[in-house]
Formats: sequence, structure tokens, C-alpha cells
Amino acid sequence: AIGLGGTITERLVFPTQPEVTPDHLVTLVAEAVKQLGSTIGTTSRVCGVGVSVPGTVDLSTGRVGFAPNLGWEDVRLGAMLEEVAPEGAPVVVANDADLAVLAEHQRGNARDCDDVVFLMGRIGVGAGIIVNGVPVRGRDGHAGEIGHNVLDPTGPECHCGKRGCVETYLGETALLQLAGRRVSHADTDTPRLFAEARAGRPRAVRAIEAAAEPLGRCIA
Repeated sequence: AIGLGGTITERLVFPTQPEVTPDHLVTLVAEAVKQLGSTIGTTSRVCGVGVSVPGTVDLSTGRVGFAPNLGWEDVRLGAMLEEVAPEGAPVVVANDADLAVLAEHQRGNARDCDDVVFLMGRIGVGAGIIVNGVPVRGRDGHAGEIGHNVLDPTGPECHCGKRGCVETYLGETALLQLAGRRVSHADTDTPRLFAEARAGRPRAVRAIEAAAEPLGRCIA
């Protein structure tokens, strides 16, 4: 729940598995809106619901074209959310990296910048782009979908069928695999990996150092 000025007044977290279905997600969002409404009091009201998705999104309809790491394709997510949202509250669905770069541009480290590229690496890798102060989304929202750009055609095999994609070198999955960790526990193991690297644990340090050169090539 976010108030005027961007102040976060309440936060709920519902852990999910990568294979979460659209129906289950909509149920979780509806439950979150209900719970948050009961905690923020009667002086507040729901004036809109925003949802970020790791995939391509049609901003006019909220339809998710393709979200590879969720296994979603052509999902009418906006319409599904409108069915459960409070009456009169608009629903906005957009790509997660596109929204992240907007947040940095309006309230974060990029407030004084007209040209911004924001890289985001979790399970997948995406980019949010602003040029001359204007968000660049490209055809069907594909402008920042860099995760399957090929850095090295002889590199590791990617789940998309190609070799050497950005996602095989960067992001939580790649880091945890390099460190010999369980990818299925990314939410807890990734912070632990970085903590161990800061403490000088050799395998954790090597895993993170291995990402530096591919990250530089990706940015270039």
C-alpha cells in the first residue's frame, strides 16, 4: 500500500513458485488488496492496483504476451485483475523492468538523468530504457527483453534452446549454479551468497566475480 509521495504504508509478501498460474496470482492479488484495505483504515481508499510482470505486456489492455520464466503466453491478466479489483479502481499491468526504471527516474538514482538503462537480474534478466526522458518499450514491449541476447554462441546451453544467452551468465539462477547452490531456494540462498562473498568465502567470491565480465559485455 503506497501513499502520496511514494511512501510505503503497508507491505504484504506472498511467496510463490516460478510455475504460479495466472488464476492463482489473481487470487493472491485480490487477497492482498483485501488484507491491506483492512490494515490502512477507513480514511484511505483503493485508487488503483499496479502489477509488474517479468514479461512483455500490452499496456493498453494489460495482456501478457510472453513471460518465459513463468511459462505464460497470451494471458489476459489485466481483464482478470479488473474482475477482482475494488469497484472504480483502475488496474495497470506492465513489465517489471519498465516499471523499475520509472521508479528510479522519478524517485531514485536516475532523477536527474534524461537517458537511463536499468538492468534487472532475478530469475531472468531484463532492461528498462528511458531516452530523452521518454520510456522506450518497443514493438509489443520487447525493447528491454535482453535476457536471450547471445553473448557467446559457444557458451552454456540456455533453456530457450540457444547457447550463451545473457541469462546463462547473469541473474540468480546463473549465480547460484556457479556457487553450487540450490536454485529452487533462490529467495533465501541469493542474499546468503552475497553475504558470504562480502565475508571472503572463495566459492561465493568466484561466482560473483565470474558475472562481472559478461555483465560488462551485456551493458556494452
